[in-house]
Amino acid sequence: MLSVIGAFGALIIPKGWIGLLGLIPIFIGIKSLVSIYRMSREKLTGLAWFMKTSAITFVSGADNIGVYIPLFLKNNLWNIALIIGIFLVLIGLFCYLGLRLVKQPFIAQVLERNGQLIVPVVFITLGTFILFEHNTFHYLFQQ
Repeated sequence: MLSVIGAFGALIIPKGWIGLLGLIPIFIGIKSLVSIYRMSREKLTGLAWFMKTSAITFVSGADNIGVYIPLFLKNNLWNIALIIGIFLVLIGLFCYLGLRLVKQPFIAQVLERNGQLIVPVVFITLGTFILFEHNTFHYLFQQ
């Protein structure tokens, strides 16, 4: 809901500057990679590892604002309602599929080994896409 409100507020901001919101997921992705690197150097117990990983996951939820504001700015109210509806349905579907997938031994092993790296890479890729989609570099460096 913050993203919808932000999208309406962002109507007064020049379009090129909206692309700067792409820096949010890039920052979160880089910060997560650094945190993962630091955690891997520490010898943590299972509970400490879980607590640090949970904290990173919770904080990284802030990327939604940086992702959804530019998306909502490009759409009308009908499309925004449709996006939110589809989002809610897909959340339920993804939770169900996630539950089914992690019960598969091979997938559970792959996610256990690599899952922490996948999310930061997705954030960095998404942020970069937002910067280029809004032509932010051209807007910043035009003469």
